[in-house]
Amino acid sequence: MKNAYLQDLKHKKDELALQYLPAVKAMAFRLKERLPSSVDFSDLCAIGTEELIKLARRYDEKLNDSFWGYAKKRVYGAMLDYLRSLD
Repeated sequence: MKNAYLQDLKHKKDELALQYLPAVKAMAFRLKERLPSSVDFSDLCAIGTEELIKLARRYDEKLNDSFWGYAKKRVYGAMLDYLRSLD
C-alpha cells in the first residue's frame, strides 16, 4: 500500500516536470543562440530536463508558491555548469 502511494506521488511529480519541458527547451534555445556551433542544443535540453525532474521530485508546494519560480534559476544554472565543464 505504501509503495503504491509513493509511486503515485513520484508520478505526479514527474508530471509537474513534464509541464515545464517547453520552458526548458525555450531556455536552452535562447542560451544556444549566444554560443558557438560546437555546443549541442539537445545536450542543453537534456541537462535542463534532468535538473527539472530532480527538482520536481524534491519540490514542496508548502515552501514555494511557484514551481517554475523555484526551478528556473536552478535549471539555467545546471546548463551553465555544463557549459563550464566543456572548457
